[in-house]
Amino acid sequence: MADDPFLITLQPTTHDLGGFKVHRTLPHRERTTVGPFIFFDQMGPAHLPAGQGIDVRPHPHINLATVTYLFAGAIEHRDSLGTFARIEPGAVNLMTAGRGIAHSERSPSNSTANTRANTSSKAPIQRSRSSAATQLETRQSHSLHPTSAGKDRSG
Repeated sequence: MADDPFLITLQPTTHDLGGFKVHRTLPHRERTTVGPFIFFDQMGPAHLPAGQGIDVRPHPHINLATVTYLFAGAIEHRDSLGTFARIEPGAVNLMTAGRGIAHSERSPSNSTANTRANTSSKAPIQRSRSSAATQLETRQSHSLHPTSAGKDRSG
């Protein structure tokens, strides 16, 4: 069945963000959403030489929630609520835009491993979920759910 959503393979479009590639699978002309997800982006994987990093400048969102999950590396999240969070592998970062929020995602600026000062690898995915039109007045929020250090994540 050609219209069976489980039989469709969606090929992402690739965008270069200045040496860092983002592969966007949703929205797609064959399927604009999958359940509540309206965007699905895979960033990387990328090997970033010393002195280079991800620098997604502040940009706005309205009426959606983003979920960011890293497989490798680290990213710093800052937003217009004044939130700062360092996202590391295994952590789940949830940002709800509500009436509007602006945020940036950047490689960490300190001199520890996996930062601009050292060679690093990045492999994040980001999903954006739409909010119902009636939830447009939802308050903006941010939460980071870090992984437990040393905990076996294999299941």
